[in-house]
Amino acid sequence: KNAHTTRQQHAYYMPAKDFTDGPDHSSQADEPNKSHPNESTDHLVMLSRAVLIDEALQHMLAERVLQAQWPQERLLQAVRYLTCTGWQPVPMNCRLVALGSGSLSLLRLLLEAGVDVCGLVLFEAGSNTKRSHVAKRSQCWVQRSKNVLRALMARGAVLGDGAPPSKLLKKLE
Repeated sequence: KNAHTTRQQHAYYMPAKDFTDGPDHSSQADEPNKSHPNESTDHLVMLSRAVLIDEALQHMLAERVLQAQWPQERLLQAVRYLTCTGWQPVPMNCRLVALGSGSLSLLRLLLEAGVDVCGLVLFEAGSNTKRSHVAKRSQCWVQRSKNVLRALMARGAVLGDGAPPSKLLKKLE
């Protein structure tokens, strides 16, 4: 009975929305709720307000947003909002876009915020495990991301020693 009472008291003090609630607590970004299309954007607004003063939390939130499997319009809206709240993108964010969504519009938004990608290594030597999971999940990621990779390399980014063996990547280089 004491445990039940403690749980009720704890539930009374809990906020109405807990951002960790969901089917799993993985580090992968969740898809937006299809029955309430603005729900995940509303959560993003609430979270970004909470992290306005902490730059490390802003970067963590931005990394999660950039890895989200959201429609392109939602990603663009989320990144615009983050930049309006004071978040400053870094070259690693451009790498996430290139190896993730492959969205040229999203990359343009990051570059307009003043990111300098000259010297950015797109494929680091020790990152084979993550890339192999991406390659297994989607065999055509190079084709999807070729315009973003081309744009980054035109601005001084390099493939790096850890680049997968791909004819298209060699052509782009």
